[in-house]
Amino acid sequence: MISDILSESEFRRRIGLWVIDNDKGAFLPQGMTREEFAESYRLPEIDYVHTQSYPDDNGDLITMLKGRIFLRDWETRNGKEARKIEFFKLLKTFSATPDVEPYPMGYIIIL
Repeated sequence: MISDILSESEFRRRIGLWVIDNDKGAFLPQGMTREEFAESYRLPEIDYVHTQSYPDDNGDLITMLKGRIFLRDWETRNGKEARKIEFFKLLKTFSATPDVEPYPMGYIIIL
C-alpha cells in the first residue's frame, strides 16, 4: 500500500510516530505525548537513491528518490525482528529553469 503525497511536516510526523513505536532507543521526554514527539521530530540524514525521472504534462521533470530507515533486530522494541520504513521523495525540475534547485513536491510512504 502506498500513501498519498504528504507534505514535509506530515511526512516528518508519520516518521516520528514510526520511530517512537519501533526504535527501542527512542523515548518520550517526560510530559510529552506521542503526537508532540512526532510534531517536533527531526528527520535523520537519509541516503536517497534515484529510482526514476519522467516528464509531466507541462514538460517539467519529476524525479523520484527512494529512501528508507532500517532498524536491525536488536534496535527494535521487540528485539526479535528488523523493521524498515521505505518512502519516496518527489522533486520537480522546471524545464524553463533547469539550473534552479528542484522544487520538493512531497513524500510517499510505502506501507
